[in-house]
Amino acid sequence: MDSREGGTVPPNSVEARWIRAALTSDGPERRRIAREELPGGPPLQVIPIACAVAARRLFGPQWDRRLITTFAQRVVDRSPAAAGLLPRDVESVLRGMTGETELLTGVPGEALAEITLASLLGLADELALDDEGVDVLLVEAERETAAVAAVAEPPDADKAAVPDGDRWRRTFERYLSSDDFVPRAHPVARPPRPFPAEKGRYTEPASKAGRYLRHLLRGESGTGLQASEVPQVDLLRVARLAFTVAVRSYYLYPDPDLAETMALACATKAHHWPELNLMKAEYLTRTIFGEKLPLDGITNRDVYPSCVFMLNTIIDAWDGDDAAVCSVLADAEEGVALRGNALSR
Repeated sequence: MDSREGGTVPPNSVEARWIRAALTSDGPERRRIAREELPGGPPLQVIPIACAVAARRLFGPQWDRRLITTFAQRVVDRSPAAAGLLPRDVESVLRGMTGETELLTGVPGEALAEITLASLLGLADELALDDEGVDVLLVEAERETAAVAAVAEPPDADKAAVPDGDRWRRTFERYLSSDDFVPRAHPVARPPRPFPAEKGRYTEPASKAGRYLRHLLRGESGTGLQASEVPQVDLLRVARLAFTVAVRSYYLYPDPDLAETMALACATKAHHWPELNLMKAEYLTRTIFGEKLPLDGITNRDVYPSCVFMLNTIIDAWDGDDAAVCSVLADAEEGVALRGNALSR
């Protein structure tokens, strides 16, 4: 306790005092600190740890991780602090701060500071933090920051993370309802399903795209057709539908947990495509299972390689079974035809 009317101990660092002023809507104090003590804005030391502390409070392991998806979308839609941010990036940061640390590497560095601060403001709203609650959160964050600094070099304290401005304010409205808190159906990730032997079709793909992708998935890209001989739109259509068939009909369960969809993306990044954007790849997978997700910033340049390399991961799990390869490609060709598109043969 301090002498402030018996209240809690306030945060001590200048960065924490700046964010306290923002979280308590004390605009004059926030501007004074920025002007006199933090020209250009606060550094990025206490803020991300405060965000992580708040995120851990809200997104407990008992809840389906899609709770974070919902929160990220609504914060971007409703909070002035998050205007212009991609919900996918906000989700990536919050999931990264609550256990999926590999996701933090996929967030653009120049956006990380804004995402972290906007998320913290949204979390304070959702947790309904009053002034005392803000102090408790920030003091805890300062302690964790000191513990981290004892074992790792902190970021450059002289480099401002974000400029001060009235954008950094709370809405004091909640973003989630009780219906959004769905218990996690599968707390332990299930292993992928094996390809059912009785489903195998040895009918070779009939289209150029199908034949090319068969060679590619079997590691025979140096033989047969070359990519330049196959219409790009055909490759995209067949690859996307083949991945859809493989992941939805055979590989993952009909109700995948996000630990299971992310495991596919992580395995693909580790073994086939180091440049894979984990969240983009996971979003492509989740939409196959019927989720309505914003796909801003995901183009065919992401879709085609993501689908092909994730197919590689799936085929690896099926021990390179050519019957599985032929089956999903044949189904994909039929799916393209059912959509009224003719494939080059």
